[in-house]
Amino acid sequence: MMMISAPCACCSFCGGNLAGAQRRLFNQAKFRKFVVDKCKEAPFIYPILAREEAEAVQAASSSQPSKQYLCIPCVNWRRRAESGRLRRQKQPMLQLDQMLLFLLQPGRFPEPDHRCMDRLVTAVRQPENLYRPYFPSPIVWIVDHIEGNTFQHCVAAWWKYNHKTAFFASPHEAKRVRCAVKNGLVEE
Repeated sequence: MMMISAPCACCSFCGGNLAGAQRRLFNQAKFRKFVVDKCKEAPFIYPILAREEAEAVQAASSSQPSKQYLCIPCVNWRRRAESGRLRRQKQPMLQLDQMLLFLLQPGRFPEPDHRCMDRLVTAVRQPENLYRPYFPSPIVWIVDHIEGNTFQHCVAAWWKYNHKTAFFASPHEAKRVRCAVKNGLVEE
């Protein structure tokens, strides 16, 4: 089983680069326990982080526990999720998982927090992102073709990827695409 160990230059939640004082150190065992106990399962980042828990427990018994780095916004999100202050969800998805699912199907999956969208899109666009090799090819294509960091830009890239289809899985997707067309981000 492949184990991902985040180098000290990457955030363990979003995979973005960290610099100097913009990071916080966490005990790996507590970090994994938070992911498994407090976060909802999703298909991209969650399995990578949860799969390592058994390996981390075995490694901790033989030597001293390793550390995980998080960026300050991910630390703040973790604190809100752990204390139950995320009012919309009892068990929230990891932010990056939620954004990637939203990119695949904008109306079917909940939108990420507006405060985090810019940061997450910026982190995902970095070629040295820790999790980029694990993204499916549609997400990589969509991320590489996003022209801005707003929801409308993400929906516009999704629409281009789907060859400007007239069929939508939900009315929310259709509404997003109509707004993107109205705002001039995409042409019909």
